[in-house]
Amino acid sequence: MEKGCWPKEDPDHEYIEGRILYWTRRLKGTCRFSRVECEDVAQEFCIYLFLRLPAFDPRRAGRRTFISRIIENHAHTLTQARYAAKRDPRREAGSLDCQIDPHDLESDSHRDYVDEDTYYAGLRGSTPVEAKHDLEISLSVAMNQMPQPLRQVCKLMYEGYTMTDIAQILNIHRSTVDDRKAEIRRRLRAAGFE
Repeated sequence: MEKGCWPKEDPDHEYIEGRILYWTRRLKGTCRFSRVECEDVAQEFCIYLFLRLPAFDPRRAGRRTFISRIIENHAHTLTQARYAAKRDPRREAGSLDCQIDPHDLESDSHRDYVDEDTYYAGLRGSTPVEAKHDLEISLSVAMNQMPQPLRQVCKLMYEGYTMTDIAQILNIHRSTVDDRKAEIRRRLRAAGFE
């Protein structure tokens, strides 16, 4: 961050620059911002503070506290946006559902994601429809081994009901539904579903 991004006429300009520098360095460490991104973030802090400073009310808080909270909240917003961008599915080039032709020259980029046996077998396994049918059969077998109360909750979850709706339909407490859901997950993991 370049020094002097805040006007020197402001009585708290050193404090403001110090807070901006602190939070910029912190974001650089936690979110892995580059040097150029850090400069942009510092400018963004200044602009954000310029926009929010007119709302300062001396009866509610001190000026430095108000400034600090504005910068902290914006840093938190930037951190959340950075992590949300990492989870954005649009940033991935390929789909997990599409099949890869192992004999295609461009598929070499996907070799890291597919084990060698599957890669060299040419992915000649089952089609998506067959795989879905096999999964339904395996899930049905695992479900039939569960007690009736767990099957009811599982069926309603599969139909898209919320936990609150399931509790109302079955006339039980929400915490009981959560306990049953945890038991369903435990039993499915034990049956080989991850």
